[in-house]
Amino acid sequence: MNRRGVDFMVLLLVAIIICLIALYIELQKKVESDRVVIGQHQSAALNSFADRRKVDLFVEGAAEFSLRVAFLRVQARNGFEGAPCGGVWSSDRVLDGESAPLGRACAVVNTPEKPKEVCVPELTSFLRRVFNEGMNRYAELYAQRGVVSLPRDNYEVFAGDEFLAVARSPVVIDVKKLQSGVPIGQVGWRPSVALPQSNVLQPFKDAFEVLSRVAVECHGVPVPAACVRGKVPSGWQVRGSGAEVALVVPNARSCFGLQLVPQVVEGSS
Repeated sequence: MNRRGVDFMVLLLVAIIICLIALYIELQKKVESDRVVIGQHQSAALNSFADRRKVDLFVEGAAEFSLRVAFLRVQARNGFEGAPCGGVWSSDRVLDGESAPLGRACAVVNTPEKPKEVCVPELTSFLRRVFNEGMNRYAELYAQRGVVSLPRDNYEVFAGDEFLAVARSPVVIDVKKLQSGVPIGQVGWRPSVALPQSNVLQPFKDAFEVLSRVAVECHGVPVPAACVRGKVPSGWQVRGSGAEVALVVPNARSCFGLQLVPQVVEGSS
């Protein structure tokens, strides 16, 4: 090979090396750029996860307090969201045979026209409404922070061995770049809360089973009040000695009234 051929090969080799070095530099820039983007996205995703965790913790705390208040309201109205079928006996009502007033309002759960039929309230519906009212108030407080908007009237509730509240509509938060704050996506989920509470409505359900049975079995007996006293669980307080009987149920912390029809004795005046 002559000298010109050697010089050409050397120049070609140098050019190839320069091109490879330039290509390597460009590839390194691309990799570093991708690393920055991926790192930013990872950081943004981690931030959104932290924001979601904050929301979940807030919802859990709000649910715990809302349930307590909701159950107190259910107790205060003796389980009835609306008016009971037999009306309400006021706290100052004095029943036959009693020397002192009731001291608390009692929901009358039957009528003189249908004394054997007990009206049972929609307990879950009532609890759901007052629970959501409580959650709405907490949602308003959270909205004041200006970070996340929580949907109103959003929870379905299930009262079993534990109290479960599940959101119907999702909570949505923006995923943003850390430095620029530019949104790059959204994360949505439906919060749910399980509280280790025994069935908060069970005392009412048990009470209405007893009331329904007593209304039938103590109808048309000579002394309805005495019949009632013999058929209710221990711990229940029975007031009245005539046809109107009030029952104070300790587990439900509520008072219920029954209007019973005594036996009509032929020939009695």
